[in-house]
Amino acid sequence: MKILQLLLRPQIGGAETLVAGLATEWRRMGHDSELAYLDPEGEPTGRLARGRRLHRTIRAIAPDLVVSHSALPNLYSSLVTPRRTPLLSVLHSATDDFASSLLRTAEAPSRRRGRTVIAVSRKQVDEYVAHFPRRPRPVLIPNGISDDLPRKAGAPSRPVRVITMARVAGQKEPELWLDVVERLSSLDPALEFSWAGPVLDSDPRIARFRSDARTRGFAHLLTGPSADVGADLAAADICFHPSSREAHSIGVLEAAAVGLPVVCSEDVAATLQSYVPAATFASGDPSSAVAAVRAVVDDYPAVLGAAQGTAERVRAEFSISATAIAYLRVAGVDGRSTS
Repeated sequence: MKILQLLLRPQIGGAETLVAGLATEWRRMGHDSELAYLDPEGEPTGRLARGRRLHRTIRAIAPDLVVSHSALPNLYSSLVTPRRTPLLSVLHSATDDFASSLLRTAEAPSRRRGRTVIAVSRKQVDEYVAHFPRRPRPVLIPNGISDDLPRKAGAPSRPVRVITMARVAGQKEPELWLDVVERLSSLDPALEFSWAGPVLDSDPRIARFRSDARTRGFAHLLTGPSADVGADLAAADICFHPSSREAHSIGVLEAAAVGLPVVCSEDVAATLQSYVPAATFASGDPSSAVAAVRAVVDDYPAVLGAAQGTAERVRAEFSISATAIAYLRVAGVDGRSTS
């Protein structure tokens, strides 16, 4: 079977991580998995240009299933994908896309073709139903994580390495991270912070953040994209996730699956299963975040034990292989290879 996944543009983020994981699993099952972008680098982004380009791509690939990710790819795929081809439209945004009247209006044409909307969080299901009460409810399929993640080895009595694993983007609250690092570096100089992830240099907010990090002497802590996410997480002692909101954070799930204690905002913690232990702070509040990290440091053996005790359950419930199979089942497609 030939599966086409559609993303907005080449970048690195949660949707892109999920797409890569799904593609790997589907190939393991014997399927062909292709990737296309609504806005390839250097191409025009007008409505007609996008529509024609996507139409040509779908015609050339002739997929048996199309899976689009995020608002604009979902919109264009619903207009261009042939009716006979199953279509899954995946919601990824941490914010309510359909709070925009423009996107609500643009969603209307999707009524004319059969498709299934997939949400990665319960919040997305509730928001979609509130906007479109007469439509079928989105199917909830949480993001999946790699089955090959290592486990954190050893149990130090006191943590040293505090890692953030995410894109360096405005949504991740980099200014809060910088404030927390500066305060804790003064309060507890033994702690070693790092942020592994691609830097969104095109964002003026991130340019200001990087300049501020250089001024304060912390620019070296931004280490760039991780070559091995699992190994980097397993080598750390605490995962600090500064973001105020997420739809369903793959990075936090990966840390939990490795057995790493997690510190995250109350709003991000609300997207996790209740059994996943997390030390929380008030969203956007650096003082609260500092207190949360210090609480984990002060009670580290117990916190680490709780994290390691739930790691296997996280691995089982959020396996990317189970997620890949769930997508095919929702599409009404036999998961076995058709080749």
